Amino acid sequence: MAAMDLAEWTSRLETVSAGYAEAYAVDRTPEWMLLKLLEELGELSQAWLVASGQGRDRGRTAEEQRQSVAAECADVVAMALLAAHRMGVDVEAALEEKWLPWEHYHTERRKSGATVTPPITLDSNAFRPCNNECARLEHRTCRGAPMNNWPTSAKVVVVLLILLIVVPAIFKLVWLAVTAALVLGIGYVAIQAISRKR
Repeated sequence: MAAMDLAEWTSRLETVSAGYAEAYAVDRTPEWMLLKLLEELGELSQAWLVASGQGRDRGRTAEEQRQSVAAECADVVAMALLAAHRMGVDVEAALEEKWLPWEHYHTERRKSGATVTPPITLDSNAFRPCNNECARLEHRTCRGAPMNNWPTSAKVVVVLLILLIVVPAIFKLVWLAVTAALVLGIGYVAIQAISRKR
């Protein structure tokens, strides 16, 4: 089969998708396309979990599992192209604008070091030294990043967890201490009263 560009692939996929819509009376709105893309992504995730030994194989052979992953990858790519087409997006132009500047940046950076200016400003986590765990993960972003590098939303979640767990625990301890003091005080007063009567 001769190689096709994305526009030709999209045109041929559109023919198939339109036929599906006619057969099942589907209104292929952009929202429907996006939901269908999410459905296919879920099916790809399930297929990969099975193929990678993280899910039940249901009696499928390794080759059948591999074919399932390939088929679901095809569905995800097809639905992504169709959704973009439905929303009026030129995927080739979008890829060129969004991704290719980074191709140039990383190619030149590897040649000349860190002196190349990136397309956008990189955050503080970029290119920082990795620990052994990161090296094992092929220099992906390090785990256990200092909290000052966390996004604000993560910090808010941590603070809320502290408020919901630690603060009630402190109040409970204080309540128990006050209750114990009251019981001891009442007991002491009662013993003193009984002693006076005798």
